Amino acid sequence: MKKLASIGLLILVFCVGVSFAAEDPFSFAKKRTEEIINIVSNRSLNESVKRGKIENIIDGLVDWDYVSKSVLGIHYRRISKHDFETFKKKFRGYISYVYAKKFIKYNGEKINFLKDEKFDGSARIYAEVITNDSKRIPVITVVRQVGDKWLVADIYIEGVSMVANYRSQINNVITQKGFRALLDMLDRRT
Repeated sequence: MKKLASIGLLILVFCVGVSFAAEDPFSFAKKRTEEIINIVSNRSLNESVKRGKIENIIDGLVDWDYVSKSVLGIHYRRISKHDFETFKKKFRGYISYVYAKKFIKYNGEKINFLKDEKFDGSARIYAEVITNDSKRIPVITVVRQVGDKWLVADIYIEGVSMVANYRSQINNVITQKGFRALLDMLDRRT
């Protein structure tokens, strides 16, 4: 699942910040693919520089308010606005750091963009990743309109929602150890 998550996040990166007036999510995704692959494939950049560039991209591609509320689930309503902002900042840093490290491990997998479907204020981008051993992995990236951009709200890898996965993990930590323990855990993992 960790390998699939890193591949899925690679797809997620391609769907960031698309202007409605400029490009549709599908064509933007193809262009973004080349940019990210160029970063991870550039042998003149050391791992730290690659990771920093990728962290910056991830930071700008996600609808962090929406995703943070979604992964907190019922706990969102139980915390203060200050605690929410603290969580969002730490979660954002955690996700950007963890997945930037995973992108560095990209090893030439092929990405096929199949289609996109637009709805009122959202879209889904359907793709498949073909691994080096020829396994086809379906990926659906859900994006939302935020102002004049598309921002990522969720990604499904082989039918599994990343938001739901994180919601389950976060719920377990909060239920067993409390909200402060979750914040401490996010600090330790970056």
